[in-house]
Amino acid sequence: MPTPDLEPEASIVIPAYNAEAHLVSAVKSALSQTLQRIEVIIIDDASEDGTLNIAQALASEDARVKVIANPVRLGPAGGRNAGLDQARGRWIALLDADDHYQPERLEAMISEAERRGCDFLADDLLLCDVKGGQETRAFDPDVMERQEPLSLLDLVTMDAFPKNFTRSIGFCKPIFRRDFIRDKGLKYDLRAFVGQDFVFYFKAIAADARFCLMPQAFYRFTVGHASHSTGLGALTRVAETHARLLEEEAWRKGAVLKALRQRQASIHFEIFRVHLRRHAPLEAIKTLTKVQASFFLVRFTASLRRRLGSALGFGSHGQTRAGARENGANRGLSPPQAGSAPTPAMNGAGGSEALRPDGRTRPQ
Repeated sequence: MPTPDLEPEASIVIPAYNAEAHLVSAVKSALSQTLQRIEVIIIDDASEDGTLNIAQALASEDARVKVIANPVRLGPAGGRNAGLDQARGRWIALLDADDHYQPERLEAMISEAERRGCDFLADDLLLCDVKGGQETRAFDPDVMERQEPLSLLDLVTMDAFPKNFTRSIGFCKPIFRRDFIRDKGLKYDLRAFVGQDFVFYFKAIAADARFCLMPQAFYRFTVGHASHSTGLGALTRVAETHARLLEEEAWRKGAVLKALRQRQASIHFEIFRVHLRRHAPLEAIKTLTKVQASFFLVRFTASLRRRLGSALGFGSHGQTRAGARENGANRGLSPPQAGSAPTPAMNGAGGSEALRPDGRTRPQ
């Protein structure tokens, strides 16, 4: 085992809030990396359970583990910032307290990032459903195989949020160069309890980061833990975070601004739909004032057409369901079978999410 006095190749930052049920397995996956010159920084965000005691016990067993105990809860952004401030590794990697790394993750990613000259490098996510036991990839392989770095416009337009939480680029877990974020003064927005990762990645690219992708899935992302928060609360917080991003002068022009506005309109439209499902028409009407009229009409008429088609037994293009299945078969597609594993594209927004051990929400 390397001595802790040597500068580590990588710092693994693990924000943890009420994570006693999962923290040990997450840390063990970090310590089991084939890359041995690492440090693991656990940030206990004023947990109300035994998280801090478990973290301290892990640190007593392995000198590579360090513990930061926040005296008051700072939220996921505050926990991340505390870890970034203390990181000594040339590369920094995030790990949520209920997720896991594949053993070769850091060695493979650092090698690839240095070969390609990346400042940030994100792999695919392996979505692990703890209820059903299924495992699926989060992102489109064609997207993850691209070799050129992402632009700001790429980041916004390829993002599937809010229609599909797990296909949001904000859920990816890139490694990034410590010197880059410190030279650029990059920090997580302390006001953001949801959506802070997307904003951090956006500002990194705006600061000329070479933000790259790779198709392998080395990160095991857990979906389906039992405690819940409301989908409406998560969407509302994301809308607030996104609104602050829109207020900044640096990108208030051109195609990026247009894409950001459309993303914000999508978020408000999903909030509108949640209010309707909750039979809260007044709140739904208030939300409409925040949605661009043209965007709303396109989305609403498409949604209405699908609902009418479903009620009448027709597909979205006027064909019967049987005809849609036949056409899908002719194109080499098949409808999902009962009991089959849900793919990310089948998961909708506006439902419930699990409250994660790092204080974030994750979809159910």
